[in-house]
This record gives sequence, C-alpha cells and structure tokens, in this order.
Amino acid sequence: MKRISLFDNGPLKILFLGLMLLSAVFLMPQDLLAKKKTEPAQASTKTVSVTARPIDGFHRSGFGSQRYGKLHFLGGLVLRSSWDGFGGWSDIVVERDGRRFLAVSDDGHWLRGNLEYKGLKPVGVSKVSRGEFQALSGRVLRRKRERDAEGAALLSGSLEKGSLLISFERIHRIGKFQVRGNKIFGPTKYLKLPREARSLWRNKGIESVGVLRGGRFKGAVIAIAERRRGSKQKTKKGSRRPGWILKSGRATPFFIRDRGDMDITSVAGLANGDLILLERRFRWSEGMRIRLRRILAKDLRAGAEVDGDVLMEVGLDHEVDNMEGLAVHRGPEGETILTLISDDNFNKLLQRTILLQFKLDESTLRAGVEDH
Repeated sequence: MKRISLFDNGPLKILFLGLMLLSAVFLMPQDLLAKKKTEPAQASTKTVSVTARPIDGFHRSGFGSQRYGKLHFLGGLVLRSSWDGFGGWSDIVVERDGRRFLAVSDDGHWLRGNLEYKGLKPVGVSKVSRGEFQALSGRVLRRKRERDAEGAALLSGSLEKGSLLISFERIHRIGKFQVRGNKIFGPTKYLKLPREARSLWRNKGIESVGVLRGGRFKGAVIAIAERRRGSKQKTKKGSRRPGWILKSGRATPFFIRDRGDMDITSVAGLANGDLILLERRFRWSEGMRIRLRRILAKDLRAGAEVDGDVLMEVGLDHEVDNMEGLAVHRGPEGETILTLISDDNFNKLLQRTILLQFKLDESTLRAGVEDH
C-alpha cells in the first residue's frame, strides 16, 4: 500500500516550512536580532534628588591663593543623594556652555542634569535624572563585566540632541549612544578597536575616551588604556601607556610617557586639538594624588611617545578624592574651563563624590610645552 505523506501536498509543504522558519526567528536570541534594528532602544529615566555643598577653597587649610600650577580654582561641589545607586562616577561630559552635564558610573548608570552658577563659580545642580545603560537589544546591562562604564565623550551635537561615546572595561568596547531630550538610547554600534586592546587587563582597560577637536586628526576618537597587561610597557626611556587614534576604521597607535606611576583616568580635547589628561595614584604612605597634563596636537602622530606639560599636581592636602572624570567647556567670555568628578567607590564612609572646576590660564594655551 502506498503511504500518503503530508509533504506530498505542495501547498501544505510550503505552509509547514514557513511556520518552521517563523518559529526559528522568534526563538532566536534577541541580542542577535537587535543588530538589525535601525532605531536604538529607549532607556527609561527617573528623576533623582541630589544635594550640593559648595567648596569655596581648594586647599584644605582654607588659606592660599586660588591659583594652582597653571590653573585657577573656580569652585567645587560635594554631591550627595539618598538614591542607593548614586556614586562610582567614572567620567563626565559637560556641554559647550557648561550648563548641562552627564556622568557615567562603573555600575552601569548614567546621571544627567544642569549645573547652576554664580558668575563662574558652580553653586548647585538641578533637574537631575538617572537611567541605566542598555545592550544593542535594548535589555538593561545587569552583569558587572558588561556594564563597567569608564569613559564618556560628546561625539557630535549636544546633550539635548547628539551622539555620545561610552567606553567599557572588562568586556572592552566603545559604544555610540544617541541622546534625545532627557533620554539616552541604547547603542547603535560599537567602534572597531585595535587588536592590541584584547591584551588589556579586565579591570585596567580603555579607561579614557575623547574626541580630537582640531589638528591633523580633527574629529578622530582618542582611546587610552589605563595599563597594558603585564604592568606598563617598558622602553629605554622608561614606562609608557598605550593609546590609539581611531578614524575611518583605522587605529593609529601612540604612547604616553609615564610619570610617577600614575594611571590615566580621563582625557578631554581642546578646541585647538590639544589633549588634557587626568591622572591619579593612591599609596598608603601618601594617600590620593592627582595630576593634569596637556599634550600638544602637533606631537600626536603614529608611534609617537608624548610627554606633555604638567598643569597641576596636588595631593590630599587639597579637596580631592578619587578623581576619575574630566570634561572641558567654554565660559561666557571664552574661558577654557575644566570639570573634574570623583569616583567614591560607593564608600560613603571614607570617600565623597566631588565636582571641581578650574580655569586654564590662557597664556598657557599660547605658550606651548615648556622645558622640563
């Protein structure tokens, strides 16, 4: 007897195969499907109450001038919140006019709001909201190894409508995130990183990301590693930290000479193409120490080892903590203003979230690097 099969019927066979294909699509992991999305996922936001206590004097004694190295201290804020997730701020972005800010946390959160001023002095924050970073699929990043945000930079536009770069450690990557209104959307893509980035330590990876605003590499992305695997790379002149200039799918390597075994925690670009580096070091014998260095645009080239000019170096006799974030903006009369923020490591007992602002001496911008 001839066996009759469902597949002997052509139309039924086509229908059956179609249903199987649809089932496979629906069962496919959502992170894979998300890569084909044209619209990034929208993050939920919540308002958060943040109090700000002004810091009037940078030196803890309360005495001394407001000039430190080649910077003028404008003022600072000690920030607090009853929200349990407040803290761990690894980097900060400040809009060109200094009004809006965005901070990113190594616990996967972002915080945005307005800075309030009295003249050039920061006196408070307002309209603060928070959210969590997302994957390409739109799901919230929950695991520490995927949500450890360390660097942030405004790639284009503004914090009202623009594009952000966020760098992550542990799973090393730099994502491009869209901002619209007071919402930050999930990443639209991740930048292609150099092969050398795979050799970085899980917790000593791409700590800093910035954008070159001028010079021969104008518009390029700067990525700097905190440390190379196996401590620092040694040369005849000493140790150095690796960095890359990312543009048009190519990675141009360069190196930053180490001074005093300080880790580079953030980088910000000046309008003329120069870079400002924020560095910090902790030792039980001296506590926390921070430094700001300026790298000239003309010194950035393939394979170059750059050193730069020290703008300021201070320790715990000043109002500092674990300073990790750095941003640059212009004041109302064109002043170059640096904003720093600290990572309190969620240690409310011993550490603080501090925001500091300094004005860069304009003569320093004109003078270039001095002999050391």
